[in-house]
Amino acid sequence: MKYTNLMGDVFIVSAILLVSWYGVMRLIQLGPAPDAQPFNGVMHSVPFIGTAVFAFEGIALIIPIRESMKEPDKFPWVMRVMIIFMFALLAGFGFICYLAWGSTVPSVALNAPDWSPFLCVLQCGYIIAGFCGYPLLALPTFGVVENLLFASMPFST
Repeated sequence: MKYTNLMGDVFIVSAILLVSWYGVMRLIQLGPAPDAQPFNGVMHSVPFIGTAVFAFEGIALIIPIRESMKEPDKFPWVMRVMIIFMFALLAGFGFICYLAWGSTVPSVALNAPDWSPFLCVLQCGYIIAGFCGYPLLALPTFGVVENLLFASMPFST
């Protein structure tokens, strides 16, 4: 499962990097969006909060990752480093996209209408990433079902 999960991660990071690259190119060519403001008020922060919560949708993968680690005692350190890395990556990504598109940036960047050459490739990459992450996500369920169905059978190696 580590190879399929790694492949899915590569697709997701590639999509983030491609959209960021497109945003930086847009910033270089057109400058910041005219309606981009440092703080748009409390009511405009609600979509931000929803999107921030959406960023942690993969939290269910934490237990299977810890259980499959060779050295699970290093998990807290790895978790801290990855949360800091993901925060920096997603905050930078959001900052670039908001500066490039202003208030017209959609809460899901893959729904941006004005960069269609990349859109199909990125959306297909996210579909593949979803399929690649499914086996790891289903691992705890398979373990519980396996214990229920085969508890009375002898263990074989």
